Amino acid sequence: MRDPKEIVYRLKQHVANLGLLLRPPPPPPGGPAGRLAGLPDPEAVARALRGGAYADEIGRLAGEILNGRYRLFGETVNLGDAPAWRRDWKTGLESGLSYYRRVDYLNPERAGDHKRVWEPARHQHLVLLAQAALLGEAESATAMIERQITGFLDANPFQRGMHWASALEVAFRALSWIWIDHLAGAQLRPEARKRLRQGLYWHGCHLERNLSIYFSRNTHLLGEAVALHALGVLYPDWPRAERWRRTGAEILAGEIDYQVLADGADFEQSSYYHIYALDLFLFHWLLAGRPESMRPRLEAMAVYLEALTGPDGSIPLTGDDDGGRMFHPYGERTMFAQATLATCAAALDGLALRFDPDQLPAQAAWWLGADALRVPPGRAEAASRLFPDAGLVVMRAGDIQVLVDAGGFGSRRGGHSHSDSLQVLIRKGAAEILIDPGTYTYVSDREKRNWFRSSMAHNTVCVDGKNQAEIDYPFGWRSRPSVGVEQWAPGEAEDRLTAVCRYGEVTHRRTVIFEKPARVRVIDEIDAGPGVHTAEQFWHTGGDRRRVRAAGIVWANGWRSRCFGEIEESEYGVVTVNGEGVLRLEAEIFTG
Repeated sequence: MRDPKEIVYRLKQHVANLGLLLRPPPPPPGGPAGRLAGLPDPEAVARALRGGAYADEIGRLAGEILNGRYRLFGETVNLGDAPAWRRDWKTGLESGLSYYRRVDYLNPERAGDHKRVWEPARHQHLVLLAQAALLGEAESATAMIERQITGFLDANPFQRGMHWASALEVAFRALSWIWIDHLAGAQLRPEARKRLRQGLYWHGCHLERNLSIYFSRNTHLLGEAVALHALGVLYPDWPRAERWRRTGAEILAGEIDYQVLADGADFEQSSYYHIYALDLFLFHWLLAGRPESMRPRLEAMAVYLEALTGPDGSIPLTGDDDGGRMFHPYGERTMFAQATLATCAAALDGLALRFDPDQLPAQAAWWLGADALRVPPGRAEAASRLFPDAGLVVMRAGDIQVLVDAGGFGSRRGGHSHSDSLQVLIRKGAAEILIDPGTYTYVSDREKRNWFRSSMAHNTVCVDGKNQAEIDYPFGWRSRPSVGVEQWAPGEAEDRLTAVCRYGEVTHRRTVIFEKPARVRVIDEIDAGPGVHTAEQFWHTGGDRRRVRAAGIVWANGWRSRCFGEIEESEYGVVTVNGEGVLRLEAEIFTG
């Protein structure tokens, strides 16, 4: 049941939105074209990048976009020069222009897959065109920017249609338009730039009235507050600017302590959303003048992200992966952490982080200026360690990384968590030994959504065919497990962990022993209460089943998603025992 404060808040919000619908705000005051005070000089960044590999890649991607082909969720989609903004490109379903609160955007039979509809309308591809304009594609790139922004505003009137239904999507688009104004505003025709700024002002007015304080107090609220604050800082002459700046700053000052655990982990318990949160907090921190109060949490987030990355720099896709990114959503999804770590290393002076220096141009240079391109990477952390608040255990030996999820689901309803407690993931260099299969979808396929979130889709144990909690589709869990570490003993020759997961009448105790560097032993003990029970131990491999050995293991075909929206077959092994009392399962995974 909602408390009275929330009811009053939502009523005021609804009334305010109806007012915006009936009387859209007038255009804001005009301003000079060119770079925005508070962001680095884009011309200086472009000069430093011209002639390099990053500039070449921008040119290739811009060429595709100018020919109507867009990189979305790891695939190239032909949307043409003037996309049908409310159409799902795979199903062809297109929603209408009713008042945005009446749009059933989570119903794929009426609106298509909302992620596929929303992603192009984030207009991050237009930011890339703005970069290309600085790097040598000025005329054709700016012409498409003008056409698509004015076309979007014509096709999606203020407060009407599904592109106003999610305040987070409004925030992403606002951030993109800020960058477009900063990078290419001086090259746009006056009328096009006027419409861009009017649209930006509308986005700010919408965000102010639709902050996800009660609806989604997670990455949604972060993105909305970051965009609102940025509008207030970068357009100080606008009527609501000071209020936007102050509101955004107050929200983010509180959320960094609420949403980030003391050990640096994002409370969603999702590797992909950890990158989202870190990028959002970091960008805000830079625009807010680098307040010292936020720095310890930012440093802890960066260290945690570095620990998640494997020897080759990739991240496992634990928890939900939605396929997007705050800035520059191009390239291999599992490598997105590298640009974030590079930006953290450049922004957080004195924090030595391991990152790929080739990733500095993708984000750090645009956020911090050309000097960021000279920041050297730090050395890799060699020691095994436990992050106690998240329950993440990282075991290391040379180029081998073993991750164990000894923590529970994410905060509140665990909306972006999977039933993966006590899961083991292993990499050797760039080779995947044990994997997390990923996410695939949110709403387009209910059966696959539930499978990818299930216990059987992870390297853990399933008792009597049930998950560690009850699925609340499409986001959330009911009656979540209690998970904790009982013993953690790292050592030079061996790391040993014992952790326990309790749910219902089940107590699952898992011991993981990393005998460096050749073998990982896993011992599971399951007490499910009186009567006969069935325990299944699952092993999802990166393709080499020979590394996994367990008595009675049977191999089957499952699924894997390397990026949101993509799916492929992938094999997994399952070991099954039946009986009464404490059931025991053992397995060996060879890493040498």
